[in-house]
Amino acid sequence: MSAALRRALFAQAKAGDMAGIEALFISAQLAGANVDMIVGAADEAGMTALHWAAREGHDQLARYLVRDLRADVLLPDFQVRPQPQTPDPRPQAKLQPKN
Repeated sequence: MSAALRRALFAQAKAGDMAGIEALFISAQLAGANVDMIVGAADEAGMTALHWAAREGHDQLARYLVRDLRADVLLPDFQVRPQPQTPDPRPQAKLQPKN
């Protein structure tokens, strides 16, 4: 994928440019490009167009990427986040004091 296509893809996803994203993918498909590869392409931070659309609150664009272009919703980015701490579901032992 060309650098210009990458820049356009991520800029349009960040901006929520639905018409621009649709035109980009139609053009890519007509040119015989691998659309699945473009949809799954990640930037330097591991963020895909779907990550950017969701992060910026562009719900309609995110739905289009998932429903129409089959973007992988399970694809992680490269950002490391702390895991939420969940309480241990096992019952805690209650110690009885010795007399």
